[in-house]
Amino acid sequence: MLILLHAVLEVLRASVTLLFPALVAQVNLRSKIGGNEIIYIEYFYFILYVAILGVSANALTFTLAARGVSQVRDNLIPKLLFWPLLLSACFAVTFVFLY
Repeated sequence: MLILLHAVLEVLRASVTLLFPALVAQVNLRSKIGGNEIIYIEYFYFILYVAILGVSANALTFTLAARGVSQVRDNLIPKLLFWPLLLSACFAVTFVFLY
């Protein structure tokens, strides 16, 4: 049980380590632009936040759950869906913003 708790803490530490620089970069961008509305490039930060949190949630379910989607063939389904979902979200933001 202690090993699982250590693994969960490592996953959370890694996700915070990835989220913090992205958040600082977005705040830095907002301060340079000085606008009130959300601009096109900021939507990609939101996609990045969701991707980091999704990977963290998947790692936690893979570590802690005995059954589920993350346990099928050693986490194959989330591995196969990561890039198509990420690129589809980027395409959707671009399509909605430009058209």
